[in-house]
Amino acid sequence: MGAMRRWLVALPLLPLLVTPAVVSMTTHAAGAAKSAGGLSVFVAYAEDKEFKAPDPATFPVPWAGAPNTIFLGGTVPGQTACGTLTNCYDAGAIRLDNNGSTAVTVGGVSVDDHSLIPGGKVFNNLWGSFTVPPGKSVILTENPPGNNPPYDNFDTSSYPNGNCTPLAVAPTVTLTIAGVPTTLTDSTHVLDSGGIDTGSCPPAHNESLQWRPIGVAGSPAATLALGPAMQSAFAGQQVTETATLLDGSRTGLHNATVNFKVVSGPDAGLMGSSSTDGDGHATFTLAGASEGEDVVVASVTTVGSFASNLTHVMWVDGASAGWSAADIGNPTTEGSQSFDPSSGTWTVQGSGSDIGGTTDQFHFVWQTLPDGAGAAARVTSQTDTDPSAKAGVMVRATMDPSSPYYAAFVTPGDGIVIQDRATQGGTTTTVANPAGAAPAYLWVRGSGGTFTTFESNDGYTWDPVAGSAVTLNLGSPLLAGLAVTSHDGALSSSATMDSVVAGTSAPAPLPPIPCPTAWTCADIGSPAPAGAQSFDPNSGTWTIAGGGSDISGTADQFHYAWQSFSGDGTVSAQVVSQTTSSSQAKAGIMLRASADPSAANYAVLVTPGAGIKVQVRSAQGATTTKVANPAGTVPTYLEVTRSGNTFTAFTSPDGVSWTPIAGSTATVDLGTTILAGLAVTSHNTGTLSTVTMDAVSIGMSAPPPPTCPTAWTCADIGSPAPAGAQSFDPNSGTWTIAGGGSDISGTADQFHYAWQSFSGDGTVSAQVVSQTTSSSQAKAGIMLRASADPSAANYAVLVTPGAGIKVQVRSAQGATTTKVANPAGTVPTYLEVTRSGNTFTAFTSPDGVSWTPIAGSTATVDLGTTILAGLAVTSHNTGTLSTVTMDAVSIG
Repeated sequence: MGAMRRWLVALPLLPLLVTPAVVSMTTHAAGAAKSAGGLSVFVAYAEDKEFKAPDPATFPVPWAGAPNTIFLGGTVPGQTACGTLTNCYDAGAIRLDNNGSTAVTVGGVSVDDHSLIPGGKVFNNLWGSFTVPPGKSVILTENPPGNNPPYDNFDTSSYPNGNCTPLAVAPTVTLTIAGVPTTLTDSTHVLDSGGIDTGSCPPAHNESLQWRPIGVAGSPAATLALGPAMQSAFAGQQVTETATLLDGSRTGLHNATVNFKVVSGPDAGLMGSSSTDGDGHATFTLAGASEGEDVVVASVTTVGSFASNLTHVMWVDGASAGWSAADIGNPTTEGSQSFDPSSGTWTVQGSGSDIGGTTDQFHFVWQTLPDGAGAAARVTSQTDTDPSAKAGVMVRATMDPSSPYYAAFVTPGDGIVIQDRATQGGTTTTVANPAGAAPAYLWVRGSGGTFTTFESNDGYTWDPVAGSAVTLNLGSPLLAGLAVTSHDGALSSSATMDSVVAGTSAPAPLPPIPCPTAWTCADIGSPAPAGAQSFDPNSGTWTIAGGGSDISGTADQFHYAWQSFSGDGTVSAQVVSQTTSSSQAKAGIMLRASADPSAANYAVLVTPGAGIKVQVRSAQGATTTKVANPAGTVPTYLEVTRSGNTFTAFTSPDGVSWTPIAGSTATVDLGTTILAGLAVTSHNTGTLSTVTMDAVSIGMSAPPPPTCPTAWTCADIGSPAPAGAQSFDPNSGTWTIAGGGSDISGTADQFHYAWQSFSGDGTVSAQVVSQTTSSSQAKAGIMLRASADPSAANYAVLVTPGAGIKVQVRSAQGATTTKVANPAGTVPTYLEVTRSGNTFTAFTSPDGVSWTPIAGSTATVDLGTTILAGLAVTSHNTGTLSTVTMDAVSIG
């Protein structure tokens, strides 16, 4: 490469000694390795000399010293260009893997490096005869034993030397086994580094190329992925992290050493290593020393090190947590529970006839606590198995089905039910029955034999429920925890609960998460109680609790999260939910001159009972003016556009189609650099209003019109209502797709689809960046389809808000859809489908670089020769749209 070519010795062309059989290669992604005489054949290029340092992921691994590997080659001797490098190579390389059970003897290997072109060369049997033992590999490269001349004798990128036009003629490798020669074509030009001498031809760069099956296309570099991304276990238990090392064609690299390290957490500094298997997998097992979160990374060392993504292991102290769980009263359908320590969410499934009468049937999760204990939780969701199904908090004397107890429950149709059983085997009494449904905060507390239920709008301020206090003798200790019954013995009701507390003190919310990077979060105008916020980076959801008398008059009181904003553009968000501290409570978008309570500002704010308010304070200390007040409530999308000193407010039902609010345009000088963000006020001094918002965007230009790009077709499939829509930003490559429909499932589908025609083998991939939760089963992702008929055969990989990643197939027109794989996962995530004939496989990736096949996802389905391939979105909720953003879209 480069100046080093000057000392190469010209050699006469040597004729091949035999007339080989030529094997035709087919180029495809992630293809199987080509074989000769039972050996799988791989090629690579290794260079680590001169000034052009290689990417460590491009230098071949395994290499010299790798496990189960025989290395027939050596470093370049006596070259000053290598400096202090202990390994010095500039060579093509061939790897022969014996995956069989018997040894294979190779009579000779020859490489034809463009011998039909002037300046080409044949490397004729440099390595002599050798044996590849079963389960092992042999690597062939420069300076082999017994044939070590004083020049670089396998620099396969140098012939013809000095030619900087990529060569169309590909190198070939001929192996003679049992007297039979087989020739394989390096049709993707690995041995000749792309058909030119990339070390000498401008722009000069390092020539290293990672192993790949000969004749198979791929990236120059290996990828290393570590998973699962998040898992939890009790401290002291063992968990296993699996690293996947793939070459550029997504073929597993085996016999490579992978190093593991815990970089932070209770086990920081713990290290280990293991060798990859035939699928490129290496594992690392660790047991948590104590509660906390370990962060783990994997790495591979070649001429440097390259690393995987970071993964997280959450260790929970099961002994001190002290939770127990069981079915009470032997319901027909067995209950269950699970806990997600990353979000603090319990999912409890319970069956049973009821919690009532003289005996109960339900599923119970509890701690054993002293007299005076209580339990609190926010019931965030509940499946409607019956209007009287119950999910909530309970304190109970024993596990006996007829035990005395006191409890508060959410129901799908009967409001909040507070009830007790005063004596063993006695009849249940309804103590109070206020209105309410999930989501709802509930807290039951015992004090001196008196039990009371409290409610809260936000988990900060708790108020006793009128009429809920009763005097009971439940004894000590008590069982305090979470209870779920389906009120139908044949069904199981699922409830999710968070902010769970079992103890003797008042429940308190988790500490607020600090403001995300580039944001500022603070109270404006000193409201009491103080506001707070949290942000979930996985879903892009803000939760903001704001107090204050109002955003109005000549000075404001509210909680604010903002960024600095200069120039023209937009600020937008969806206000998903809002607690009713007052019918005039406000939440939405604000652009403001400063954080002074009396600063000039422009805002569009939604209220629980007074519509959407567009208001302006035209100068410091001026009186706020309401310029528009259309009807509206949550959930709603709000947006403000800025053009110089002119501001206009918009609303949208889906985040795609925006409508300007009549009369909302106003001119106000807020300065050049202003504050732009999210504002919440309770409009009720002494109380907080809690609001959730997502789809937040600051500084973006106005959304493009809902048109389909050239070469694409965009349409609803199966006539969902409301109709879907899409927009595409050619500058960022971002799609925004709003889709309705009952589902992509069963024998016919309802969804919104953007597609291209697609023939032959290849891949379709995209990143699903965000997804609104119209249902936990809403779906968005990649679909390949026989036609636009709602019942057409198809193969798809789709992410959901709450049910993982679904790989599903409809094998024929009108057939029933089958789910073939369902790994965990949510947005943001990269998804991909590869097609090889009628065989389809789904992949996921954390970064669009390292791809991992989804176990069990490979399926065979005849979709025809020319099919539809593209992006699919369904809300799984008739009458509602789910809005999804996707980018990094690639088809073919």
